[in-house]
Amino acid sequence: MKKELLILMFSVISTSIFAVDLVGGWSNYTPNNNIITERQQLIIFSFSNNNFSYSHPSKKLKELQRWYFYKGFIIGEYDEGFFIIDEKKEEIKLFKYQDRWENYIKNNGLRPHRWTRWFNTGWNLLSDFWVLFFLAPIVFVLLIFYIRLIYISIKKERFNLSKPYSMLTIISFLSLVIFVLLDIYPDS
Repeated sequence: MKKELLILMFSVISTSIFAVDLVGGWSNYTPNNNIITERQQLIIFSFSNNNFSYSHPSKKLKELQRWYFYKGFIIGEYDEGFFIIDEKKEEIKLFKYQDRWENYIKNNGLRPHRWTRWFNTGWNLLSDFWVLFFLAPIVFVLLIFYIRLIYISIKKERFNLSKPYSMLTIISFLSLVIFVLLDIYPDS
């Protein structure tokens, strides 16, 4: 057990060091196939459905602070105020004052009822090659632990949900499924 713990610690530390040094920016497609990208600590939104993409200034919004996706819109804050992006109509509405922005959100039904998933960085971890590459040692070690956990829960506990290893197997599997679903569907 001590060897496995040391391997896990080494994997986490080495992966973190390499990931910080080599992965500088990210780029993700929004739910409606537009692009939010980060380069040199500057987060930029661009429409990608037309010929303008990165070149036309009216089709781009720079220095996003935080945002959420809801009903085909991206709602959030940027360095000069607040914004609402209608991805389908390719319109960007900018607001200087928070009360006007919040009134627009309220009047147009753009506030999620239960939960708002705010983002301030890339949200699609599974599609980023470099993240997967540097997390490979951790994933490999965790996979070995998980296979061992499944073996113990089936062989020794006969997959009895009142037993600890069986319950841990179910909880870890459900956690993985929820993580993957949240990664695929970033909407609030």
